[in-house]
Amino acid sequence: MTIPEWDPNRVLPPIHPDTPEGQEDDSLYRAPYAARLEEFITRFANTPQRVHLVERFLAYRAALHQWGVTEGFQWINGSFVENVEQGSNPRIPRDINVVTFYYGNGNKAFYRHLLNADTASQNFSVDAYGIELGRPLDTGTATLIGYLHGLWSHRKGDRIWKGVIQVDLEPEEDPPAWEKLHAIREEL
Repeated sequence: MTIPEWDPNRVLPPIHPDTPEGQEDDSLYRAPYAARLEEFITRFANTPQRVHLVERFLAYRAALHQWGVTEGFQWINGSFVENVEQGSNPRIPRDINVVTFYYGNGNKAFYRHLLNADTASQNFSVDAYGIELGRPLDTGTATLIGYLHGLWSHRKGDRIWKGVIQVDLEPEEDPPAWEKLHAIREEL
């Protein structure tokens, strides 16, 4: 399944438009849309500003990997996966919103450095959130997941329903993603 095109509202639709009749509840046809990291980059790194943000996002992933966080997945959302350059209030995305679902390493410095929204934003242009996998689900984690899903499944302001991208956290995804990004940068 590929990442769908933006709908008339300039967002990813929450349900893929190519969904076969009667398959609306099939996980292959609804957000979060599972994509290879390279596919995500091909789809959204289409301007110099977006290429720069993807470079920062890939640096963020490299930092996660350096801390030993290599298993899990990431939800990607925000204006970066919308067509904000078009429409009544055109602008460029300022960051990439990311929720990292990961298996923890127990290091408190890791949490302060990479999962702190302010620090991650300053260092990587990533609005970062983290959900540790493999732990018993507590009330706080369940509330955070519900909050993020509710917030991210709607566009700010007009509350239009929208989709989310999901990429794997495995480090093997990154070298071909960097290659793709370099090729895109040369074409721009």
